[in-house]
Amino acid sequence: MVKKKVLEFYDINNAVVFDIEKGNINDVWKVELGDESYILKKFKKIEYERLKYIISIENELNEDSNFIKKNKENEYITIYNNEFYVIYKYIFGQKFCREDLMFDMAIDIGKYIGKVHNKLEVFGTKCDKEFSAKLNIRPPNIIEIKTLIEESKDNKYTEFLKNKLEILEKINYNSIVEILEKYSKQIVHGDVYLENLILDLQKNWQLIDYEQTGLFYKEYEIIRALFMICYCEKHSDEDNLNNIKGFIKGYRSINSFMNFENMLNIFIFSIANSLYCFRNWESLSIGEKEFATYRNSMLIWMEKNKFKLIDIGEKWK
Repeated sequence: MVKKKVLEFYDINNAVVFDIEKGNINDVWKVELGDESYILKKFKKIEYERLKYIISIENELNEDSNFIKKNKENEYITIYNNEFYVIYKYIFGQKFCREDLMFDMAIDIGKYIGKVHNKLEVFGTKCDKEFSAKLNIRPPNIIEIKTLIEESKDNKYTEFLKNKLEILEKINYNSIVEILEKYSKQIVHGDVYLENLILDLQKNWQLIDYEQTGLFYKEYEIIRALFMICYCEKHSDEDNLNNIKGFIKGYRSINSFMNFENMLNIFIFSIANSLYCFRNWESLSIGEKEFATYRNSMLIWMEKNKFKLIDIGEKWK
């Protein structure tokens, strides 16, 4: 009934609505009306001004001026029962998983992310709102990790925590802070990974879901996107390194970034230090545990191949 009432604000009646996702950040539905298809999102835990900011960025980046549909009051955001709703055009195309990635695709994605960063940098100079992305480089969680190890009754979980601890104890946190002070912030997407990329029917890449967008270090977004897109547990070291070369080659053909070794050290520290999906391990869902397992695998792989990665990052253009 609520969805029907919201759709009436857009003169959308008798549509077929399918559930796509129910999450902590938003609920998502696909809406089909004849030959037209839309995405309806209900945004949770977000302020109105913040949502307006997100929409302004999405509109700036999308070449289709009607990508976000306005309601009958000529507004992008519909408020119903004190909740915020937005309707987007449905992007027909293909999503990929990490197992699908190959060198040429990695090049194309790197180029596309480079273009997105160029547009966001320009947009940031004329934007009158400043929201920080929800990313922080906090002091090492060494004491808490040791406590979790002592309390753990799960061997796999204990192993993950010990991997984090071993890496953190080798890193100088002050040097991480000094590196970050050399970087300037710009608007970034905040959550670039393959699940947020669609190759549309015209073979153009589209980046979706800007809920985490805000001011942060471009270099951090690049290095995070690089591994979240290019590292696959099922691929050989050679294939992973080759895809990383492709992404860097593509990005550098459009944009630039500062010292790769510094970027890598920051990302290794942030993954080792993050306890996302590690607190309250026993109560986590299967999906959350799978994500924690993937990030642990990535962390070990980055540390093991650190010198090869630095060589690629500094030389591959």
